[in-house]
Amino acid sequence: MLLRPLPVGDARRRYRFPEQRAARLAGALEFLRERQPPQGAREMRDWLTGAPGVGPKTASWIVRNHLGSDDIAVLDVHIVRAGAAAGVFDATWTPANHYTILEGMFLAWAAAGEVSAADLDAVIWREQAAAARAPRHARSA
Repeated sequence: MLLRPLPVGDARRRYRFPEQRAARLAGALEFLRERQPPQGAREMRDWLTGAPGVGPKTASWIVRNHLGSDDIAVLDVHIVRAGAAAGVFDATWTPANHYTILEGMFLAWAAAGEVSAADLDAVIWREQAAAARAPRHARSA
């Protein structure tokens, strides 16, 4: 199925690397059929990273949205950039190498502001999107 173009609005799109995606989807479905998920948010996130093609960001997104949990963080580029700019993260940290440290710091940042991790994530995303749309002269002012 992934070899055929997919209708998206008025256009048709092709999957990139359909064979690789199909193999990962099949592997993930097998993983889910053969194992029972743990109950806790972090335990479930760590468990999901055992599925083919699922890293900590994807697993965190699934768990946060499935459980509505603030015990984990979805570390996307906008979070990492904002955290480094605010001095919360070391600018040399990357999600690939420092996911657990970044997650702990982000959750502590949200707790210090007395907001949920999901709300802090949404505010950062919204502010960065607005800044990107602003005229250049307004960004440097």
